[in-house]
Amino acid sequence: MIAGGGTGGHLYCGLAIAEEWKARFGTVIFVGTPQGLEVKLVPAYQHPLILIRMAPLKGKFFLARLKALFWLPYAMGKSFLVLIKEKPNVVLGIGGYVSGPFVLVARMFGFKTAVIDQNAIPGFTNRLLGKWVHLVFLTFEGSQKFFSQKKIRFFGNPVLKERVPINPRLRQDFGGQARLPSKPLLLICGGSQGAHVLNETMLKLYPKLVREFPHLVIVHQTGPTDFDNMQMEAQKISDHIEIKSYIDNMAHYYRLATCVVARSGAGTITELALWGLASILIPYPFAADDHQLFNARELEKKKAAFIVEQKNIDLENLFSLIKKILSDDDLRKTMEHNAKQLAKPRAASDVAESLKELCE
Repeated sequence: MIAGGGTGGHLYCGLAIAEEWKARFGTVIFVGTPQGLEVKLVPAYQHPLILIRMAPLKGKFFLARLKALFWLPYAMGKSFLVLIKEKPNVVLGIGGYVSGPFVLVARMFGFKTAVIDQNAIPGFTNRLLGKWVHLVFLTFEGSQKFFSQKKIRFFGNPVLKERVPINPRLRQDFGGQARLPSKPLLLICGGSQGAHVLNETMLKLYPKLVREFPHLVIVHQTGPTDFDNMQMEAQKISDHIEIKSYIDNMAHYYRLATCVVARSGAGTITELALWGLASILIPYPFAADDHQLFNARELEKKKAAFIVEQKNIDLENLFSLIKKILSDDDLRKTMEHNAKQLAKPRAASDVAESLKELCE
């Protein structure tokens, strides 16, 4: 059983492990909350889903924490009933509201348990659960200080097979025409919901980028809120700018990208490494424990990415970094090589195998 969710970062990791487990070892049941993204995603990947109402224990407001404490006994009681009915061989917490009570109850009643954390700074729930579970799966070595060394396995962030490149940099057609080396592609993505600050900043840079690189193709994933305005403004500047609310087939654009400007969630960091891409990362400054900044630093210290903190965004500096990556082939190839050194394409398989061993 896989408990948790809420966000895509947690869920896609869990779905990747579920894909591997189901193919090799047996059945998977997800446990989530009614308000989480799992309500849509889990059934889409054809896994059963059990819902338990729960609220976040860590919040900014007293009333929010009080609400969570009110729901906690219910969530633990419901977790017990589900566990007794399903009798799982192993329970994996992937982070998120329901992960805490479900995994804790599972451990209390003798079930095999584990947690996985994708970020350089582990989430609040996983830091607590890590004291009790049998195994802790981590992506970044910097997060090991929060857990017992005997429990840790460094396998990386699991990714669905559809997102793992077989031939990462194989050129494909873009817009009906083969992209030549003289036509670089700049990919800008601020997560599934977009990033308003990133959208506004890049909109101001479009004219200068187009003048400097006449053949540059820009693909910008804006999120739904800014999509209409960004599309209208981009059309005034160049027909080489493609604005998208959401990108379903990221693999296509990763394969073509010359440079990526993005946030630094765990999923993005993982995919940049898998595809071997040079990047400029602008961490979301309000992420829990500022974990996006620490995620970005994992690529920066390997010289695979540049970091621009949101509070320090300067148009000239950002333009200079983009220009450097697009213009300097040696630098870009070095960054791409360094990014690939961090890739762990077997993460889902390794986690599934360790969970199976834990059952035995």
